[in-house]
Amino acid sequence: MSQHSGYLRSERRRGLPIVFVDRPPTGLAADSVVSANFEGALQAVRHLAAHGHRRIAFVGDVPATLYTRRERWRGYRQALDEAGIRYSPELVEQGHHETDEAAAAYRPLRIADPPTAIFAGNNLACMGVVMALTRARRHDVAIVGFDDFVFAYVLHSGITVVAQDVE
Repeated sequence: MSQHSGYLRSERRRGLPIVFVDRPPTGLAADSVVSANFEGALQAVRHLAAHGHRRIAFVGDVPATLYTRRERWRGYRQALDEAGIRYSPELVEQGHHETDEAAAAYRPLRIADPPTAIFAGNNLACMGVVMALTRARRHDVAIVGFDDFVFAYVLHSGITVVAQDVE
């Protein structure tokens, strides 16, 4: 859900410096420090398409209002469009906020024409994807995740991540 930032106007008028981190403000002019969410997702899915993948799934929250989700979703969709890949709703798995939930509910692996690649919209979704693929004994699906996570480098099948420089 989008948080309107206008409630900080009185503090701003009193001279309080305000900087938003991870999301830009809404309803208030202020500085913000955000990741390149759209661009990172766009590059991630372009990478998969450049390696010949045409069935690219999205795992994460398809956004209504949250800035990071909305921008990553927009990057995913634009990269599909650029590559001439038809958007397939059956390749979208959303609404799971825990790693175990994402792994247990990963429906696109069970459809008739499953994905050959997966873009995970955040690190928890990515870990869930890795768990689901491991449980399904699928080592033939490429993965790109947004956000790095501990132990990603030790996976046998390899994983590509869009790493954010938090510093």
